[in-house]
Amino acid sequence: MVVTGSDDKTAKIWDLVTGRVVKEMEGHPYRVSSVAVSADGRWVVTGSLDNLVRVWDMANGGVRVLGGDAKSVTAVAIMPDGTHMVSGSADSTVKLWDLATGRCVRSLGTYATHVVFSVAVSPAGDQVVIASTSKKAEVRDMVTGRSLRLLQGHYGSVRSVAVSPDGTWTVTGSDDSRINVWDRATGKLVKTLRGHNNSVSSLAVTADGTRVVSGSYDKTAKVWDMATGELVGTLGHTASVRSVAVSPDGRWVVTGSGDKTAKVWDMGTGNLVRILEGHGGPGNSVAISAGRPSEIVGEEREPEEGRPWSWAARR
Repeated sequence: MVVTGSDDKTAKIWDLVTGRVVKEMEGHPYRVSSVAVSADGRWVVTGSLDNLVRVWDMANGGVRVLGGDAKSVTAVAIMPDGTHMVSGSADSTVKLWDLATGRCVRSLGTYATHVVFSVAVSPAGDQVVIASTSKKAEVRDMVTGRSLRLLQGHYGSVRSVAVSPDGTWTVTGSDDSRINVWDRATGKLVKTLRGHNNSVSSLAVTADGTRVVSGSYDKTAKVWDMATGELVGTLGHTASVRSVAVSPDGRWVVTGSGDKTAKVWDMGTGNLVRILEGHGGPGNSVAISAGRPSEIVGEEREPEEGRPWSWAARR
């Protein structure tokens, strides 16, 4: 299933088989800034400008409200085992929560006056990577909250972060329009991906670790070859691309945009396959779960082009 969060104060769950909205989640009085879904599809987590996190239990329809942040909740991520989640806030804090009980297990750090934009959890669940206005990303121990290393090399706020499924790489995106790829073990900068001309708002890595998808305020999402750093193709919206996600099987890319739509793209060809429409405001966040089969979403559309990625045409 696909989950989307929007300025219209709602999050929606889209059925990947029928393309219909199967659940609209209301309750936040302000925009939904971030969403996450557990791998099995049981938990959906939403963060909002109301300073709260809501945990939605898809198994029984229950909703739990997690409070304690002094400012907007700007980032959420669910642990790989689906038992806990991490939240980041504009109040400069990062916290670990128990999904079943709603208890705050521990604080993972405070970042002076820096706004936390994005958090990503390592595949083993032992570390969290935090992106913020500090112009660097920080890796912290999930148990102790101790800072393990700083990823420094950007010239603007770091807005997005992702970790490769094998734990080898950390990827960061910044207001400097660059994407940096780091060796997760050493913190060494391995390569920089250049191609966006505005802030890099979101990142996702395919399950096999071969491709990175980036979303930007330049109204595009781009697909990159992780090994070579080469641009594979470009996907377009009519407004800023605020969030990207990749299906667990690597077949589909979903992009959420300020144009109030989410688009589903074929990873193999770069074709636009579906448009998800229904939000009354810009889309801020998208997430995909393996809880259901990775099927095509929505009403059938004619593809833009019936051939694989064309470098010349899509750059």
